[in-house]
Order: sequence, then structure tokens, then C-alpha cells
Amino acid sequence: MLQSKSDSTTTSNHHSSVMFSESIEGLNIRSDGIYVDATFGRGGHTKGMLDCLGEFGRVIAFDQDIDAVNYAKSNFNDSRLILLHANFSKLVDELDSLNLTGEIDGVLMDLGISSPQLDNADRGFSFNSDGPLDMRMNQTQGLTAAEWLKQTSMSEIADALYLYGEEKRSRIIAATIKKYQQNKDINSTTELANLITTVARSGKKKHPATRSFQAIRIVINDELKQLTSALEQSINILAPKGR
Repeated sequence: MLQSKSDSTTTSNHHSSVMFSESIEGLNIRSDGIYVDATFGRGGHTKGMLDCLGEFGRVIAFDQDIDAVNYAKSNFNDSRLILLHANFSKLVDELDSLNLTGEIDGVLMDLGISSPQLDNADRGFSFNSDGPLDMRMNQTQGLTAAEWLKQTSMSEIADALYLYGEEKRSRIIAATIKKYQQNKDINSTTELANLITTVARSGKKKHPATRSFQAIRIVINDELKQLTSALEQSINILAPKGR
């Protein structure tokens, strides 16, 4: 089952899972079933699954964000929960290691970015507060957004903004970024947002940098490739009549 988290410009002091009831009901949870929460976050859906399970049911929770993993370790003490620090594109590998491939009764993926990630300025996902231009879901791997912007050509940046953010002014934004970088690197969220604002058009309710930030985040985390891989693998991990 797929669903999307709220828009990346939204902030909240407390994370609540989107479409919680619909998601749990859609899994049609059996008390002794085995379920995968592919995006643990702050555990809203995982808790919902655990509440529906009996003594012999299990939840396998994935998250590539070490902050989410640490939160789970501090706030969840349930022997029925197996927590994995891994991207959901590793579904088969991780479940193979647990001898659970083909045994899963349901999979839930809550896509996008969570409120805790947005609210933490140090993660670099939001332009609502100043922070380092990072945007990595997994803080231990890959290029930061600042590094990607520095080493990527103007045409590649423009293509990314257009493809993943549907930004109509992608070319002029990319050109503005590369021109600015001739004198100074872009290292903070506010710095990038202010730069984009000089040339991008704002919507009725959207900041001018919204589409660009979304696009860069998708590229940095290779989100579409990871999702495609996870969806393909989901077919192989499900038990008969799994969801």
C-alpha cells in the first residue's frame, strides 16, 4: 500500500501519520501476520500495526534515516518489532536474511518527507529556517545538496528541476545558481531559497523555491529509482493474498 506524506513546506511540532485509519484498514491485519512498514518515520503506522497484532504477529520496519532508527530504539520496546536501518529498496536482501521472503502479509510505504525531518533545520530539507544544505535521507551516504549543486552542470540542474519539480523556470534558476557559484558556494538552505526567489515565480500558496527544493531532494536521494525497485521487490516478498 502506497501513500504520500504532506507537502514539504508544511511544518509541525508533532508527526502524525497521514491517512492512518485507511492505511491500517487496507492491510486487513491478521493477528498472527507479518507486516512491513517500509518507512518507519516516527512509528505511527508501526504502532497501528502492532496494536492489531497478537502475540505471534510481527512488524518489520525499515528506515534509512538514523534519526528515525534512534527514535525507535528509545521509544519502542516490543519483541514483535524488528527494526532495520535500511532503505526500502533493500526489501528482498533484508527479508532474505530473516528468511521471510514470500512470508509477508502486507507492505505499507508512506512516501515523501516527514515533519520531524522538515522541522530539523540541520537536515536541510526546508527553507523555512536556515540550515546546512544537506537533504540526505540517509545522513551516512551520498552527496549533500550543496555538493551536488557544486559539481553538477547547469543543464543537468535545469533538467532535474523541470523533471522532478515541474519548475517552468528551471533554465533561468539553474543559470542563476551557476553564475552565483562563480564567486561563492551555496551552503545553506536560506542562501539557495533567496537565490531562487530572485528569478522564480511564486504560486498562490507556495514559496518560489518549493518546486526546486522538492526536485533537488528527489535527486539527492534517488527517490524514484528506489521506489521503482521497492515496488518490483514487493511482489516477491508477499505471501499468497498479501497486500
